[in-house]
Amino acid sequence: MELLNQNYKFLKSERLHLTKDFKRVYDFGIAYHSRKLVLFALSTPETNRNKQDDCPTLLRRIGFVTGKKVGNAVTRNRVR
Repeated sequence: MELLNQNYKFLKSERLHLTKDFKRVYDFGIAYHSRKLVLFALSTPETNRNKQDDCPTLLRRIGFVTGKKVGNAVTRNRVR
């Protein structure tokens, strides 16, 4: 049961922060709907500058948004 002790946080570089990044995903991404969740996904080839060979790879980033229907600010932050 090693999985219970692992840290499941995303690195700061893996998270969406800017409004323009969220807007780009909303405008150009694909939406997947379920009863209580909407997932937006956008595939963008980016160049990974950490590698020496500069080969194009997929940059994976994630952002969480909760609507005001969920509750007040404290509740929404806990849901995220």
